[in-house]
Amino acid sequence: MKRRAAAMAGASQLPAADNRVMKAKLYSRARIRSGFSLLELLVALVIVGILASIAYPSFMGSIRKSRRSDAISALTRLQQAQERWRSNNATFAATPAVLGLATSSPDDHYTIAVANNSTVGYVASATAKSTSPQAADTDCKIFTISIGQGANNV
Repeated sequence: MKRRAAAMAGASQLPAADNRVMKAKLYSRARIRSGFSLLELLVALVIVGILASIAYPSFMGSIRKSRRSDAISALTRLQQAQERWRSNNATFAATPAVLGLATSSPDDHYTIAVANNSTVGYVASATAKSTSPQAADTDCKIFTISIGQGANNV
């Protein structure tokens, strides 16, 4: 029993140099294991890339839909100006310029035009400009309002 106690007492009292070497080995292992490996970073980047490729088209679709309001507001403004014009003139105006309006929408995504103006109606259209990102909007490149004979067609 005394031998065992003596052996244990001697084992716990290592020389200071040996103790420092053991601690250095423990700390160096901890440093090597800390952080991420290159493989873990690559896997994370692949997952982020897949998620981005799924989310990006949906995001761009939402942006295109929000830009459609540019055409709708321009056509609404044109329609109101045409009604004011018609209350003082025999026919509807032939161009937006006659009404004092610009031929492009407020955010410059659409070109505004008037066609078939007469005493009873007109056709107003908003066409996506080729220089605008809205040119890629295949669902709504052209907005049209037809006013005539008491019927409004959008």
